[in-house]
Amino acid sequence: MSRIKAQVSAEFLMMFILMVLIFSIYVPYIWGRELEIEKKGEFIVGRRIASNVKSEVELAVMFGHGYRRNFTLPADILGSNYSIDIKNKIVVVKWKDYEVHELLIAHKITGSPKPGKNTILNRRDEIVFQ
Repeated sequence: MSRIKAQVSAEFLMMFILMVLIFSIYVPYIWGRELEIEKKGEFIVGRRIASNVKSEVELAVMFGHGYRRNFTLPADILGSNYSIDIKNKIVVVKWKDYEVHELLIAHKITGSPKPGKNTILNRRDEIVFQ
């Protein structure tokens, strides 16, 4: 009887070791895929923010002098702070070690939008962010 118990214990121990080994092989793979998905999600949100700024500028240019609109941008990119800069008719959204760019059609742009509430104006073909 004790020989059967010892054999069952040995088989259980072998199965347990095999399960731990399989688990330890797959966990790093699954974690790597999760990080990849998170990075892609951040990039999509960053691209959407840059696209929203581009759309706001295009609307302001299209409607011309006197156009004024309030709009809101997300406070963060999936928990990460970000910044928006407009230089040489290009909007750049930066966070962590990443950035996305969008080309703007306006000739003169003053200021840059920020996370949260913003106002865009068109004053005699000058786009102004407040």
